[in-house]
Amino acid sequence: MSFFVTTFAADLKSSMKIAILGGSGFVGTRLIEILKDNHEIVNIDLVNSPFFPQLTKTGDVRIPAQMNEMLKGAEVVILLAAQHRDDVTPSSLYYDTNVNGMKVVLDAMEKNGIKRFVFFSSLAIYGLPKILPPTRSITTESRSGRPNSCFGNGSPRTPT
Repeated sequence: MSFFVTTFAADLKSSMKIAILGGSGFVGTRLIEILKDNHEIVNIDLVNSPFFPQLTKTGDVRIPAQMNEMLKGAEVVILLAAQHRDDVTPSSLYYDTNVNGMKVVLDAMEKNGIKRFVFFSSLAIYGLPKILPPTRSITTESRSGRPNSCFGNGSPRTPT
């Protein structure tokens, strides 16, 4: 992740307003740490960030009115928000958040004229490599998904 985030950060023009959705977890915390000195960051999450509470607003990707309002003025949206634990109940919450939530976010971006979007995913969608340890093989978006959990099965991905 470090290489990607550093490369991504270097490609951004200076001082952009970036909305990070679901940035209170492990990946989001590191992303905010890298971006916060050169960009205006707002973290929108169901829970407050213990590391960046001053940058966090409480919001839910499933609620269109919230996303329409909270994304105003953003130039880039980074979507990390997801239901990802294997014990989420009801299991329909995976789809409601991970699929419908993405649609709500994309609709809010369109309403606000936001053209830049970054979507993060995880091994839950791509599964574990067939050969361990993985040698000379990097998982990319072009690889067919092999979801290994309800989270992976409910998350949006490009058709293969």
